[in-house]
Amino acid sequence: MNPMKRLLTLLVYLTSLLHAQDLDLGARVKPLPAANRFGEKGYFVWCGAPVKGPDGTIPPRA
Repeated sequence: MNPMKRLLTLLVYLTSLLHAQDLDLGARVKPLPAANRFGEKGYFVWCGAPVKGPDGTIPPRA
């Protein structure tokens, strides 16, 4: 990587660190409407994909 590109990368990184201190993600988190949720009746769904149990099967939701 040439020296100018390294310097620019460093400046962008340091600038992002300064602004990250002011970022309050907790204030930006809002409740998720039910219409925007993905679920499959009888199954646990994690990140849009079924989760396998310890025995390798997809357990039904209680």
